[in-house]
Amino acid sequence: MLFSANFLSNHGTFFLYVIPIAVIFCETGLFFGMIFPGDTLLFYLGMMASLGKVDVWFISISLLVASILGYQFAYWQGAYIARWSDKRPDGFFITQERVQKAARFFKKYGVFSILLAKNIAIVRVFIPYIAGMVAVPKLSYFIFNVLGSLIWVPVFVLLGYFFGATNPDIVELVVPWIVGVILLFILWTLMQYVRYRLKK
Repeated sequence: MLFSANFLSNHGTFFLYVIPIAVIFCETGLFFGMIFPGDTLLFYLGMMASLGKVDVWFISISLLVASILGYQFAYWQGAYIARWSDKRPDGFFITQERVQKAARFFKKYGVFSILLAKNIAIVRVFIPYIAGMVAVPKLSYFIFNVLGSLIWVPVFVLLGYFFGATNPDIVELVVPWIVGVILLFILWTLMQYVRYRLKK
């Protein structure tokens, strides 16, 4: 079956290592990364690890590094964006509403928002940019970036791992559905982007 656990494991290097690492970096480090459901992906990889299709330690550490590097990259971009974002018209990925929502979240929780944001979709994408824009001290940002990644990545991977370990008989049935949800979410977002571009 296409996208079954066996199919994916037979193409393991690409589907179970390269793509997930790239996706997590993009979700945490680039604006368009919001199209990726990172939480679902982490849970899915945990299930695959429970089946022995992927090395749980290697993928967890790799995704952890990707998450940290992505957030650092977004922080550096934020310092640049601060110079022109207020005057920039809304785009598909970057809108004043989204930026202001992340700014309010950051104002409410301070540097702890860096820690919390990793577990909140959309906010997760914008908080590192806001941190760069308001010039959060680099060391403080890095520390909370690492702590946030340590909470986000291992927790969702382990949840998937324990779910797969305790329900091995249904994992093969669940995996195609999870992959389907991920692909549908990406497809829906891309369709919304195309509609947005056509209206302009």
